[in-house]
Amino acid sequence: MHSSEFAVLLNRVGVGTGNSVGYGNAGMNMVLNDAASVNIHSYGGLSVPTGNYQPDGRNISPLSSPGTFSSTLPSALLSSFTGLNGNGSWTLFIADVSPGDVMTVNSWGLDMAAVPELGSMVEGAVAVLFLGGVVGLEATAAFGVNSCRGAAGTLPPR
Repeated sequence: MHSSEFAVLLNRVGVGTGNSVGYGNAGMNMVLNDAASVNIHSYGGLSVPTGNYQPDGRNISPLSSPGTFSSTLPSALLSSFTGLNGNGSWTLFIADVSPGDVMTVNSWGLDMAAVPELGSMVEGAVAVLFLGGVVGLEATAAFGVNSCRGAAGTLPPR
């Protein structure tokens, strides 16, 4: 969460009609990126997920019914941060709704890319053209979240 925006990275991955408990893999090591071709919620559960996945994005309670997970489209993706100022406080919220088991987050990170405003790009291009040098852009540009990466330790057995 940043400012008033948020993204749902994982929400009971695999829960849906026909699967009330989700996937039971021990661990994850993946990059969440809106541009990936497969949503992490439906990666299949056959092995530990690695590589690039879209974030879950299901903005519903983790206590929702499996049918609600199946019918809810992703709406809280990383692109919700596009255009915001990257400075300030960021919050990673984690909830374990399974009784008796423990999950550990070993690491996580957030990659951001500055997107210069059009005026700065034009001014910078003109300055480079006339000066033949390198011009830095102002730090007032908005940003977009490129990806969120993380590695989780042992997940609860199912």
